[in-house]
Amino acid sequence: MRKDNPHITTIRNHIAGTTRAIKAVVGIVLLLLALYVIFGFSFDGENAYLFMAVLIVAFTAFGFGWTFASQGIMGWSRQIDFDFEKRQMRQTSASILGRSRPFIVPFVRISDFHVHPAGEKGRTPGSDEAEIEMMDVNGGVLLHAGIFESSAAAEEIVTRIKAAVAEDADPDEA
Repeated sequence: MRKDNPHITTIRNHIAGTTRAIKAVVGIVLLLLALYVIFGFSFDGENAYLFMAVLIVAFTAFGFGWTFASQGIMGWSRQIDFDFEKRQMRQTSASILGRSRPFIVPFVRISDFHVHPAGEKGRTPGSDEAEIEMMDVNGGVLLHAGIFESSAAAEEIVTRIKAAVAEDADPDEA
């Protein structure tokens, strides 16, 4: 059971309906193909290298199929938690069986922010959806966070992160 925490803001990158359907169909096809190759295909010991190559392809197809099918069914693939109490972001990838180990980025590692309109695939026509691109000290992209309902919501998160970093840097804090 999860407790509501006012210090944490959670954003999930919801996938558009057509993309969800495509991912689910491709995932199920890959799963069926992998299962057929693993259990239904027979090699009569003719070529061990070919057999190993087919097994590698089958297990790779199974992995991609599982990922695509779970993202298509769930409707999202990534979740970012902005924890203003701990001053960090946690990015988690998801599948049907659970979530990955979170990728944690302290707010102080972020040197710059860019708020962009959301990508065309995830965007609702006529909306003001936006995403945040966070840069590291070398100018490279550290993380993408989105999709926010509006540019104002994205700007609000940026302002809260900057305020949290400034509060940590304040020498008068007791």
